[in-house]
Amino acid sequence: MSNVADAAQQILRILSDETESNQLAFQLFAANDHTKISTALCDAFLIAAVNEAEIGEDEADESKEFLLAGTELDLKFNGRSQNVEACKYQAGETTWAGCEVLEHATEFTVTIPQADPDALAALCACLNHRFWNSSAPVDFEEESLNPTGSEFLFLDQNGKRCSGQPESEDGISLEPEYSGDGDSVYFAQNFGSDIEYEPWDSIPTVASNVSCIWILALLAKVKWEDLDRFDVRGHEVELEQLIKDAFDYFSE
Repeated sequence: MSNVADAAQQILRILSDETESNQLAFQLFAANDHTKISTALCDAFLIAAVNEAEIGEDEADESKEFLLAGTELDLKFNGRSQNVEACKYQAGETTWAGCEVLEHATEFTVTIPQADPDALAALCACLNHRFWNSSAPVDFEEESLNPTGSEFLFLDQNGKRCSGQPESEDGISLEPEYSGDGDSVYFAQNFGSDIEYEPWDSIPTVASNVSCIWILALLAKVKWEDLDRFDVRGHEVELEQLIKDAFDYFSE
């Protein structure tokens, strides 16, 4: 077995072992000729797929062509959405700005475009942190399943943010007047633990517990440092901005 083939096998082993950092796999990949290591890694990946009965031997060559060219990949997983809708409260001449943050259990379908290094780098960063959010540069669709909770926020007369709903002078909680206009952020904890890989071309969805995302990222020339460009807590920044915008909604 050649040194390149040995390196490919080692990369595959690292990507299969959740206890190891995948940074070493990126280093090994970068230390070899890109064309040779890409071909060797595809061969090792597909041999594992055949051994695991993911595909037949007759499908391996076609799968190799798709892998080397890059291919679209759809991922399905469960997560959460947080929708922020502006509201206001009125008691006589006094008005309070507020909003409701409504959370839903949500099912996502994320599409990775063909050989897109930015999308693949972002999703690899999410896998590293086991956390995905909608600030990742990937297309996705969401389907809300059921509400899981809500929180009301408002600004008191001193502009301080408060949780709950303001009260009238006689201590009765005021009812909100909704804007009818809201926006959402999306996220998924434990990202990677429940992903369903949609069938795409004839490539095996999973072989030897190796994530196809990591394989495609290496083939698309993603560098390990590219993973640092994505903020896995970016949805928190987006949520804060939505809340601030909601407080200003009725003053515009």
